[in-house]
Amino acid sequence: MKAVLRLILLSCAAGLLLTGCSYYNTFYNIKKEFRAAERQTELATRQQQATQPVQSPRQGVQPPRSGSSAVGAQGYQAVIESCSKLLEFYPKSRWVDDALLIMGISYFRMQEFSRAERKFSELVTIFPNSRHVEEAKVWRAKSLIAQGKFDDAEKALAATEGELTDAQQAAAAYRALATVQAHRGSDEQAIAYYEKCVSLSYDRDEKAT
Repeated sequence: MKAVLRLILLSCAAGLLLTGCSYYNTFYNIKKEFRAAERQTELATRQQQATQPVQSPRQGVQPPRSGSSAVGAQGYQAVIESCSKLLEFYPKSRWVDDALLIMGISYFRMQEFSRAERKFSELVTIFPNSRHVEEAKVWRAKSLIAQGKFDDAEKALAATEGELTDAQQAAAAYRALATVQAHRGSDEQAIAYYEKCVSLSYDRDEKAT
């Protein structure tokens, strides 16, 4: 009897171990695919910037390009499909919030801004204590801007005031606010926000644009 119980316990332990390894491998592959797609997008963006004239301060607050190359788009679609499978088969895994963030960014890159907004909202609502919440809030605001919902974006960003502890996310929020003000024709406010963005950003490219 003891031998049977021991076998049952060992079988259960092995099953749990295999399940854990399985969804870890799934998420590892998702990150790998996502990084590859991001590299393609970054390369395409750099190539576009190299052929554009130097921007004036006012031009610098215009919305950044959100599209991806054809190769990058295929990569993002694959990432979204992989994330969907992870959420379906491992809904309680520790990487669900990571998957939601990656899905949101992938939808954004593919210019499916409404779907992107929805994924960022899900992350913030379902996982309010996630380490990705600040980033998701900023991405959600950018998704609203991309849809032309400037008032909603400004309200969303105003709600984060004083909450963003990550300097890079705060810089991204200021840049988004600069975009909103530029759309309204408030050049002085737009430039003021953009200067705050530059002062906080850790990204050299962000400072150079």
